[in-house]
Amino acid sequence: MSEQQRQIVGPWTLHESLGRGGNATVWKATRSAGEPVVALKLINSKKVEREPYQRFVREIEFLRSHQEVPGLLPLLDANLPDLPGRDDQPWLAMPIATPITNALEGRPLADVVAAVAVIADTLARLQRDFGIAHRDIKPATCTNSTAAG
Repeated sequence: MSEQQRQIVGPWTLHESLGRGGNATVWKATRSAGEPVVALKLINSKKVEREPYQRFVREIEFLRSHQEVPGLLPLLDANLPDLPGRDDQPWLAMPIATPITNALEGRPLADVVAAVAVIADTLARLQRDFGIAHRDIKPATCTNSTAAG
């Protein structure tokens, strides 16, 4: 995306796509000069009554109320408009996760196994303690400190 083509969403400037799924697109984004780059998730559905939008609402509500849970990426900011549209899109902002391949590259097998164990433990705790299952695990983007983001 060229400098002139950059899209603005709320206070964020989108830079490049980090990934796309059935319900959302995640972008590298910045709010203002000097602030860190974030992962900005934009939900595709703008119909508040539809399940994808309601799932997005639940995700934001869970993250807002569970900031202290180890292994979760923190929610930095979010927007859930009553009437989402082109000029007021729903989004959430989180730190960008370090891909596990980068975090563990060249590390001994014991470190890799330990990192996978931490990720598995985080996912098991989320299920046991909150009845939550992550719907979309991307091993290439998980690290032991960002397992369930």
